[in-house]
Amino acid sequence: MRRGTSDCWHWPYRWRVRVAERRLERMLRPRVVFPLLAVLLVLAIIFSPAGDETSQVRTMTTFATSPFGAKAIYEVLGLLGWRVQRRQKPFDQTLDTASTYVILDPPNDPSATEVSALLDAVRRGATIIVVPSAGSALADSLGIQRSDYQFYHPDIAPPAEHDSVTAATRALRAAAEVRHEFAYYLKPVPKSEDDTAPVFPADAVTLLRILTDSSVARPAVMERPMGRGRAVVSSDVNFFRNSQVRDTT
Repeated sequence: MRRGTSDCWHWPYRWRVRVAERRLERMLRPRVVFPLLAVLLVLAIIFSPAGDETSQVRTMTTFATSPFGAKAIYEVLGLLGWRVQRRQKPFDQTLDTASTYVILDPPNDPSATEVSALLDAVRRGATIIVVPSAGSALADSLGIQRSDYQFYHPDIAPPAEHDSVTAATRALRAAAEVRHEFAYYLKPVPKSEDDTAPVFPADAVTLLRILTDSSVARPAVMERPMGRGRAVVSSDVNFFRNSQVRDTT
């Protein structure tokens, strides 16, 4: 703050605040969200110690400071400059379309009403990063669900012909090959009880595959465009846990 020739005080930094706000809006656009997510996954996977295998079957919240919680990664995102918030209310109203909503492994799955509000925001431009459990309303709406079976440090499979191959996915694959943190895979949701050969939605793109039983390559991370937004679907959340972050203080 400086003083001019008159008795008025001038604040020369207001324009900097406006510039910073415009930059933040550009950072939250969907086309830059996934590359930033990939960078975060690289940091979380490579620079973390090996975690307890039992942590892969525990639910997690950003309030929890235990090894199975996710408070550390929440704080890391804030330190990286992201405007992070914990949502403690149901998704039962019109949601901001400039935001990225992360639903990893909550104690209770979102209800059908919440999923409807969430996907409405996605179609209008929002981004979601989710781990849809089998039988959940979110999995039924996306047509993608996480497997029930857990593998022990499966290898990362090379990309298939129609998989997405970008700088972000290559970085994610390289980090996953170092840590082998994906213990589950993604599978399509049957459309009915008689659907014995379910298929993924036609617009879903695989970003990462793992080798499971009999060396079968199965999707571990997928992306599905929805309207003006997108859904990034992961099969595992282990690399987001406090036990996988070096310093949780």
